[in-house]
Amino acid sequence: MSANPSLLAGSGLSGAIHKAAGPELEATCKGLGPVNPGDCVVTPAYRINAQFIAHTVCPRYLTGSPEEKSLVGSAYRSALDLFEQCVIAKSIAFASMGTGIENPRVGGSIPPLGTIV
Repeated sequence: MSANPSLLAGSGLSGAIHKAAGPELEATCKGLGPVNPGDCVVTPAYRINAQFIAHTVCPRYLTGSPEEKSLVGSAYRSALDLFEQCVIAKSIAFASMGTGIENPRVGGSIPPLGTIV
């Protein structure tokens, strides 16, 4: 996951994913961005114990406005759409998207996945 449309490592969750995956992920992502909020691309997972990483740019969910809810939902839907197209992927896991490190107080207030997808 990334809040950064360039898909390059940031200081939050995307930075942790890039660190765990190794420098190959950063090199791959350099050629993929920018990605629009709500869109998704897939890369190899490299050093992470998974086959793929789905990178989706998710807006920060700050106020719970219909626009924010729609964009967060689009980020989840685009990742799920790519998962359905990948015949060799057997499972998918999501981090808490849209919470960001700048506004951690909102983290628990994002609606359940089923209400926004």
